Amino acid sequence: MSKRNREIKIRFTDDEIDILNAKVASCKISRETYCRSVLNNVVPHEAPPVEYFDLISELRNIGSSINQLLKAVYKDGSIDVAQLRKTLDDYRETERMIWRAFCPEG
Repeated sequence: MSKRNREIKIRFTDDEIDILNAKVASCKISRETYCRSVLNNVVPHEAPPVEYFDLISELRNIGSSINQLLKAVYKDGSIDVAQLRKTLDDYRETERMIWRAFCPEG
């Protein structure tokens, strides 16, 4: 049996239901989930655009490539390791900045 076996009825004005529906649509969750989140002092954020996940995936691929290159550099030392390490650190900071921009509480 479901834990959620209590039901309440709430009446909204047309404006209130429009606002609720707009917020729910932007977060891509149900009205019930949205209301439960707000009751638990967690205000859902808008879902990020699909391109966000593509961007993060690409950044991770780039970071992996840089890391592999760095390992190769340690073997023969022909590339400026300090500069390569700085580039990798910059990449990681960029990924964190993107994450904070789309998910401020995450």
